[in-house]
Amino acid sequence: MPIYVVLKEFTNNLTSNMNRAEVIKQLYNLGYVRIHRNVLINQRKNMVDDSRVFKGLPLIFLRTSRERHKLSINEESNTFDLGSLILVAYRLPRDEKIQKATNRLFRRAPCFKLARSVYIFPQIRYDNYYDSVLLWPSSLLRKMIIFGVQTTYIPKVTISNTSLTKSLIEELKENLSKRTQRVLDDCVKLKQLPKSQLNKKSSECRIEIRVIRHLLLFYEKELNINHKNAHNGLRKALRSLSIVRK
Repeated sequence: MPIYVVLKEFTNNLTSNMNRAEVIKQLYNLGYVRIHRNVLINQRKNMVDDSRVFKGLPLIFLRTSRERHKLSINEESNTFDLGSLILVAYRLPRDEKIQKATNRLFRRAPCFKLARSVYIFPQIRYDNYYDSVLLWPSSLLRKMIIFGVQTTYIPKVTISNTSLTKSLIEELKENLSKRTQRVLDDCVKLKQLPKSQLNKKSSECRIEIRVIRHLLLFYEKELNINHKNAHNGLRKALRSLSIVRK
């Protein structure tokens, strides 16, 4: 079964001295082929754990499997296993409108960002979310294809170097915290706006609050990831909205 590797952002605080170009060259020597700016594939049959070779580097190794693996996340017992996942990678055309539209789509998608234009979704049944404000993988891909975005869709992958899973969850929580704080700040500033701008801006705030709330509920129900601070921030934002409406 194929092995995939995703290249995350290289920073200055890495424990290894290898840079991105050197890492890619070594991956090529091991038989990997690039299929996306940040994704490479190896079709070899032997299941060698290449993650050990690149320990300390921002690489995420993904294995494909015929079976679906259940996720197991329990922050209290320090268990972080996302189970089977769907890898979605894409290449955007040089069109600013399409780029902005695609970014807006992913703000409504319950997923983890691995690298630029590379995301993973939990491999679950999304039937209960068809009428939701959220976008599940197949609906997201359909919209991206309509936009003319070149996409790669790989189901049933699991993370090999699971030690990185906890950091992915922390990054997800941090992103939700930032979004919640931004919409809270926007709601607080509403009373300073002229009436000509108030309706439009308050509508945008309500939509963003609704999306974040649905994302939080999804992560809690499906992944057992709780974020009390974000919920508290949304309640404060709603109170600010209600005051402005009065």
